[in-house]
Amino acid sequence: MNRKDTDIQKDIRKRLLATIMGEEKPDLVIKNCGVLCVFTGEIIKTNIIIAGNRIACWNSGINEGEKTIEAEGFYAIPGLIDGHTHIESTMLTTSELARQIVPRGVTTIIADLHEMASLFGKEGVKVFMEEAREVPMRLYIQVPALLNNETAEDLLDFKEVVSFGEASLPRIMRDPEKFIDLYEKTRAHGKIITGHAASLNLGSELCALTALGHCDDHECATVHEAMDRIRMGQRVMIREGSAAKNLKKLIKVVLDAPNLGSRCLFCTDDVDVSDIITQGHMDNCVVSAVSEGVAPELSISMATTNCAEHHRLEQDLGSLAPGRFADIVLVPELFEIRPEKVIFDGELVAEKGKALWSRKQVFFPQKFYKSVNLGKIPKPEDLRLPLPENKHVRVRIIRIQPEQILKELDMEMVQVINGKIENDIERDILKIAVLERRQGTGKIGIGLVRGFGLKSGALASSIAHDEHDIVVVGATDEDIIAAVNKIHEEQGGLVVANEGKVTASVSLPVGGLISQLQAPELARELEMAKTEAVKLGCPLPAPFVTLSFIPLIGLPKIGISKEGLFDSASQKNVPLLLE
Repeated sequence: MNRKDTDIQKDIRKRLLATIMGEEKPDLVIKNCGVLCVFTGEIIKTNIIIAGNRIACWNSGINEGEKTIEAEGFYAIPGLIDGHTHIESTMLTTSELARQIVPRGVTTIIADLHEMASLFGKEGVKVFMEEAREVPMRLYIQVPALLNNETAEDLLDFKEVVSFGEASLPRIMRDPEKFIDLYEKTRAHGKIITGHAASLNLGSELCALTALGHCDDHECATVHEAMDRIRMGQRVMIREGSAAKNLKKLIKVVLDAPNLGSRCLFCTDDVDVSDIITQGHMDNCVVSAVSEGVAPELSISMATTNCAEHHRLEQDLGSLAPGRFADIVLVPELFEIRPEKVIFDGELVAEKGKALWSRKQVFFPQKFYKSVNLGKIPKPEDLRLPLPENKHVRVRIIRIQPEQILKELDMEMVQVINGKIENDIERDILKIAVLERRQGTGKIGIGLVRGFGLKSGALASSIAHDEHDIVVVGATDEDIIAAVNKIHEEQGGLVVANEGKVTASVSLPVGGLISQLQAPELARELEMAKTEAVKLGCPLPAPFVTLSFIPLIGLPKIGISKEGLFDSASQKNVPLLLE
């Protein structure tokens, strides 16, 4: 903290003290509310006294301020915090995301801007940080793990940065010197190291990540995995996203042993705009946990103070204790988070589910709008399966798992006739391709996938973790090409094609990741695309989110990139054809 920041903080503390001692009039008094003390689970009937942007005290004897809110019949809870998310997965700008989640009581998000960093480096992160300063929502940053040492270290100096972002063991082992160096520098800055340990149980690999400093994991899919991390001293982030829905299973950890609730917190990781509008965000996590049997006070703590303490923000966030930011949500019931009013920094910013601040148009650097360069649109010969004709051969098939982002490996016999696998639709075996989209190299990785259920047509996306090339799955080459061509024309997006024609699309012009539409309009476009996918036979609730994770080659057990199939265990590219 520099001298100027120190002086500002001293002035704030002086103001708080003067207000508490009755020497200055409060800026805001919230009267007659039931304050939830997240540390004890108690409800205390009192007035919340606010000076500037911080809570001064609780005092039923102070009834007047410059402004007063009558809160009789309402509970006051801290602003909710998302412990780990990727803003880009919502496909919204930070400003538009805030308009959707702040009225739901979410006042802080911890974001790994991994996707924007993948495309635009530090500039991609800083643009989002700067935009967030203009809206009533706190954005804290996790340094994206794919950045080089110099850039990552530079970001560690920013006050908005609270941790080093997720890195899987395979990524670390590809360059251990880089991560050991950056982890030590992260600790030297007083910040934490975020984990990513998909499918690992107690053993040498999980021990290695913990020894390196990983202090949490949001990839747990079973109670057993969650308990292994808690035994290691890590915290478990219970994820409820669009494709990966882990809350119902993992909440059993807390139900079986409520004392372990302090070791758990909530996150969304990857959630799309439609699900935010229809199902909610952190409010949905709290309500879902309560519906499973968790006490409301504990569930709210998992969405507030647990997250603040984990990220070393407890002196500012996560509770309604004196000195904390005045981020306060007034709700009629604790078991159903329906905010009547949301106060951020001591100002009323949302009421009855509506944002009270004006919407501003967001502009990005011009190069952000020119991120798709295929070199050329593929032709059918570019998409031929690398398999012999008219022979029965054994192949590797990527199999997706319902409500998970992990992939399994199937090995089956197939026969290729005229470039097409016989009986592929009946066996739910579809072609999947990843096309390099930045340098125009023309590189295409081709494989097979199971689980999308398409009877015809194709789905394509320019959201494809981690490198964000174009990923497309389809029943015919004609539809694959039509979908890819539309993404090229729009400079990014989600596309459904059938019989050689585009039947639905969502334009994502900002880096091929972000729309500049307002959330309701974007959600309508996304729902239309999902509906068209269902018409083609796709059973997945979030097909494009699922599709985006297949190129994430670090996730078990197999993935695909522009270089072809990649085995996560051996950390090597493998051919489609099994010898």
